[in-house]
Amino acid sequence: MDDHLATTTAIFRQALPYAVLASAPGLAARYVTRARFLDLAASFPDACIKCGTYLYDGSSEVRVMRLKTPNGRKRPSRTLRHSCLVCGHETDVALRSHEITLNASDNFDGPDSQPAVSDNQKDGTPAPEITLRNASLRPTSTATEAAMQHGNKKRRPIAGLQEMLSRNRVAKNKKALDDSNTDGNLITFLNSL
Repeated sequence: MDDHLATTTAIFRQALPYAVLASAPGLAARYVTRARFLDLAASFPDACIKCGTYLYDGSSEVRVMRLKTPNGRKRPSRTLRHSCLVCGHETDVALRSHEITLNASDNFDGPDSQPAVSDNQKDGTPAPEITLRNASLRPTSTATEAAMQHGNKKRRPIAGLQEMLSRNRVAKNKKALDDSNTDGNLITFLNSL
């Protein structure tokens, strides 16, 4: 009975931070830290190891980096780095290139496309790089597409920009003169009363 109670308590401790995360992120971080302190085997892969802050709500940075080898003969290894923006702690996870294989026939234009995973993965969960690569290659919105198309167009020469700025300057000066004339007319009207 004690073993069942301990298992239930461990499950509760792991679920508790997620239950209060939306309303009290600081309290959720405290529960994560406490659960790790009480049970070293407690696993919270989406929380900072040092402070317990939930990492995927904008309080962290995730980067794929290439770390150079000291001897320079081997290819640089790729690493997934999680940086907590609350406490500054960084966690590195090595990414191996043989874990991920992409077919040349895969088309990443559609939102439903998924890259193929090699048979080398035994746990069946995709490597973190797959989601990053898939998300970076898929267009996120029509605004992004419009910005990409706009970048491909021939840019206006700088002289055209200078001309536009000078026209704006002249219009602003003219408006300032009109405003000053209006103030003068108001003063003369008030003086005549």
